[in-house]
Parts: sequence; structure tokens; C-alpha cells
Amino acid sequence: MTKTMTMTEVGSPKAQTSKSFLDTSIVYKTQLGTSLMKKHLQANVPKVWYINNYVRMEFFRQNLTHWIYLYFESEDEKYETFGDAFKLYSEGFGRQAKNATAVLTTIEMDGVSFVKPEDKQFCREKLQDFIYERALEFADTFTDMGVDPTDCKRIKFKLKIPNDAKERVGQLQSFAYHFRDEVTCRSKCSISELFTRASHRAKLGAIAAATAEGETKKKLDKIQAAIEKSKKKPDKITCKRCSKMGDAIIAVALDSSWKLHSMDAVHEPIAAVLELQSQTHLSEQALAKR
Repeated sequence: MTKTMTMTEVGSPKAQTSKSFLDTSIVYKTQLGTSLMKKHLQANVPKVWYINNYVRMEFFRQNLTHWIYLYFESEDEKYETFGDAFKLYSEGFGRQAKNATAVLTTIEMDGVSFVKPEDKQFCREKLQDFIYERALEFADTFTDMGVDPTDCKRIKFKLKIPNDAKERVGQLQSFAYHFRDEVTCRSKCSISELFTRASHRAKLGAIAAATAEGETKKKLDKIQAAIEKSKKKPDKITCKRCSKMGDAIIAVALDSSWKLHSMDAVHEPIAAVLELQSQTHLSEQALAKR
């Protein structure tokens, strides 16, 4: 007998009236997933597709900023080829950098080579185009729902193609510099207020008491540990710890009028205790086996 794989839904069946909120994992798949996954999401996540400023920041932190850093790193003369810079960056800056740069191999399909010294600058130009294309596609695909409990300041402005092509590099530099200035951004955000406002504090308390099993429990435990640590000293929350609470922060921004779409099962226990609607979508591997 063949096992039937289905998407997991939590909450009351209001799918036809609820608005679709996409978490970072779903946003990634709509932008960089396989054709199979993109078709699945188009068919199963009702439009309009909403995000908020926090999800935008998370997607850019996990992907676009790494592409920008690689763009500037690859300019160094110590790299004979673009492939040299690509290899060093993807293998030397952690799992997140490796995952972010993996999608860039498509650049070679445009007739340039990572291993030819004469193609190094062409590869960098292709990467710059890719960065701006992804930023524009992001802006065209999603609608900001207007609520970010953290009021994150790491994205100061949207990346737009300047009228003068010479300004493209400067804009990337400004974007990356501001994004990396965590001290200044943290001093201006509102993450600590999640633990001082009664409504937000109650939601985080519910998430801290949620239960799960298996691998989902391991992920939930990490979120709960970050919440408990942050509760003691809200003013000492760092950007790194904020990211550890990311799934909770996303859920706190929603109410019963929204349906949260995710690839991560950890949203199921979180949605359950907050009485939110949620849907955990199948992985690309599971979709391919159906």
C-alpha cells in the first residue's frame, strides 16, 4: 500500500476567507525553489501573498546579503577566477553562506565559466544582475501586511535599479554596510517590547509552554530557550538571539484573520497554542514522490 503524503493544517477551516501570510521558508521556495515547488505553492497558497518587514529581513539575511558579500569579495585580485572566490566563500563562512551561494551555479548556464580567469568579471556582472533581479522580484511578489512587532531596522531602504548604472555598486555597498551594523540597528528596533507589552508577552508565554515531539520538539526547545533567556533581560536581546526566536516572532504578528504558510512543522504547535490557522507544506522531495 502506498502511503499518502498530505500537507498538515492547524486551526479552524477558514481557508477561503483568511489571508495568506508566508513565513521565510515559503518565501524562499517561491523565489528559489524548483519548478515543481513553485507550481505547488501557486496552486495551494491563495493570493494575495503577504509578508512583513521581519520576514523580508530574514530572507535578505539568509540569502541576498551573502550574494552581495560574495560580489565584493570576488573583486579581490587574490582570486584568479570567480570560482576561487565562490569556493572560499561558500565553504568558509558556514552553512548559511553555503546554502545561499548554491543557487548561483545557474550563472554558468548563461555561457560563462567560474573557472576561466577571463570570465571572472563577467561572472561578477551576472551576480550583480542576479541580486537586483531577485530584489525586484521579491518586491513584485509580496505585499507587506504592515505589522512587524520588532520594527527591525536592518533594511533601511529597498534595492532598486538606479537610473545611472554607475550607482549600482554604491547602492549595494550602502545596503550591506547598513545591514551589518547590528549595534545601531538593534538600538533602534523594538524587540524588547515583545516582553513588555501585555498582548505580546501573553503570546510568547503561550509559545514557551507549547509542546511537541521528535524533531519538531528539538526546534521548539531552541525557540523556547531563547524566549526564556530574553524574558529575563529584554534589553540584552541581540540580533542573533532574535533570529533564534524568528518563528515565534512571525506568529506573534498574526491573528485569526490570517493563515500562516510554512515549510517548517515547528509552526504547528506554535499555531495551535495561539489559535492560529497554519499549513505546513510538503517538501520538494515529498512532492516529487507523489
